[in-house]
Amino acid sequence: MTKISYGASDPFLSDRVTFPYFFRTLKGFHGSSFALSKLLKHFGWTWVGIIRLDDNSGETELQVLTDYLSRGGICVEFTMKLIYYRYRISYDQVYINRIKATVKKYTTNIIVICGKLSETVVKLLVQLRAELVEKTLILSPSTSVMGTTSNQIVAIFDGSLMFEQYPVYPRETHEIIEFINSIHPSKDPEDKLLEDFLLVRFKCSTKDQYKNQLYGYLYATFNTECSDRDITKALGLLNQTLLAALSPNVHLAVNIMSQAIHEMHTSLREQSPERDREAHHYQYQLPRSQCTDSCQPGYRKALNPGVQPCCYDCVWCSEGEISNRTGMNSRMEPPNTIN
Repeated sequence: MTKISYGASDPFLSDRVTFPYFFRTLKGFHGSSFALSKLLKHFGWTWVGIIRLDDNSGETELQVLTDYLSRGGICVEFTMKLIYYRYRISYDQVYINRIKATVKKYTTNIIVICGKLSETVVKLLVQLRAELVEKTLILSPSTSVMGTTSNQIVAIFDGSLMFEQYPVYPRETHEIIEFINSIHPSKDPEDKLLEDFLLVRFKCSTKDQYKNQLYGYLYATFNTECSDRDITKALGLLNQTLLAALSPNVHLAVNIMSQAIHEMHTSLREQSPERDREAHHYQYQLPRSQCTDSCQPGYRKALNPGVQPCCYDCVWCSEGEISNRTGMNSRMEPPNTIN
């Protein structure tokens, strides 16, 4: 099955042996790492540090990035892994103090952040503001595509540089703005996607009590009910997400797939036009082809002289004889009954 992804950036997915039918509309780590190395070289920043998330995406991006930095004559003073917690909402203070001490002891003024950042990691970076305020942060595309996360970081750290993929389509067209403005729970109360967005991002409870219990188990607290002000704030955040550079890639992926299917169909039709037909009649029962319908129980076949044996009459069985199956050629006497 062919798959087209609009957000996967892991270079391993480019392996055509392992993933022969996987395609994507997002640039991989190689392109962004090359551009990032050129940026650092342009400003003469040859002494940098790297902070990355301790997961597969962060490890892979680190390997690709350090390779390009080495080729460009850029030295990495340190690399730091931030522990990735899927369900924890915060880090303990001991871990935070250790990270602070590590950042303080290094001399570089340029720190590259790579890997997909979770909300928990963003909260950690906020607590490191005093240690990072004199540093210049460079956010790779893997962090900048996180929408709300990247906006929070830019608001916290003045002077940060952020790589963002150039949009493949105009983002603020009349149709897109009209669609975004039409989104509201009051217009479609059964919109489960919007319901989940409000639950995850703003901790708004839902009508589904099981979902509320599950969310309460994974996270510490959530609101019992969102106010109109909360919903307005959430929709503003949703608008920013829909207008982010990654969003048009969804349309691009669907468009590419639909065009490919259309061209495949057109190509096959041109190669064998005589086979391009539409069937409007379907037989949903087993076809029957008989000269005479089968004789029902209680009747027997009576052949007619000069007529093929498939064509016959059905006549009553003689007295004292029976036929208990459809289409019987002969009859039989009933068994004796003992009272």
